[in-house]
Amino acid sequence: MTTRYLDEAAVEYEEAVEFYQNRQVNLGQRFIEAIDLVVADIERHPYRWPIVRRQVRQRQVGSFPYGIIYLIHHEDIIIIAIAHLRRQPLYWIGRIEGSIDS
Repeated sequence: MTTRYLDEAAVEYEEAVEFYQNRQVNLGQRFIEAIDLVVADIERHPYRWPIVRRQVRQRQVGSFPYGIIYLIHHEDIIIIAIAHLRRQPLYWIGRIEGSIDS
């Protein structure tokens, strides 16, 4: 399977890294490493994580309050959002249709 990020998810990822890096030395790097581990886990076991809406799944990011919101479409894992799980739940729903078509 190929993993790809929607543009909005890539921006969220960059913003979260910047936030953590400005908060504490090396915290941004720890967030990157946590995301990398979670994405690798999703790639190994894409159907393991719970469905949160339609065919969209969510995987928590270690000790960070973030989740990777993704769906499986044909042979692709599409990361829809790098979502802060304590803010605006389900804000990413509008991204689902466009992610399947692109």
